[in-house]
Amino acid sequence: MALIERFTPKKGRLLDVGCSGGAFLLVAKERGWKVGGVDISRGAVEACQRQGLEARVEDIAVTPRGGERCDVVTALHVVEHTPDPVAFLSALRERTKDAGLIVVDVPNVTSISSRWKRVLTRYGLRRRRTHSPKHLLGFTESSFRYLARKVGLGVVLCHTYSQNVRKFGPLVESCQALLRRFPVGGNFRFLLRKRALP
Repeated sequence: MALIERFTPKKGRLLDVGCSGGAFLLVAKERGWKVGGVDISRGAVEACQRQGLEARVEDIAVTPRGGERCDVVTALHVVEHTPDPVAFLSALRERTKDAGLIVVDVPNVTSISSRWKRVLTRYGLRRRRTHSPKHLLGFTESSFRYLARKVGLGVVLCHTYSQNVRKFGPLVESCQALLRRFPVGGNFRFLLRKRALP
């Protein structure tokens, strides 16, 4: 949230696309944001609603455009599950105010860990993990930048990070600064803003 608030100092409306059980929404709400979530899973939406969060079942890539636009729209590890990333990112753009911020996290297929996993899988030393639905897409920094440009989004910031660093202790956690500088972390975080459509 600190990174989002650095680029959007005025706390307004935040929409989390692919909100799952609402953990991120709860953090944002505690920090003073007006939050809402959408997810394609009825169970995820009901979990949010049980916690007093505004959430609804919706696939934004196929729902007609319109409605309230938000100051911040997040899609944290959602794009790689979508069959049509152009339609999905276009929908994120439509849901964002003109000066708003879009935050997208995707796996980094060029990371050291991703490359190592592919080698182990190729030689039968690691089973391929299945996701539901599986990752349909993989992204490099340049492929995601191309996709963003195609739908009229400009990259404000891009860095990498690894999700499981904390479990290895403070020494490794301090390496997150390095992961942000060099594209070796297992995930990308892109901060995007609208620009003129091509």
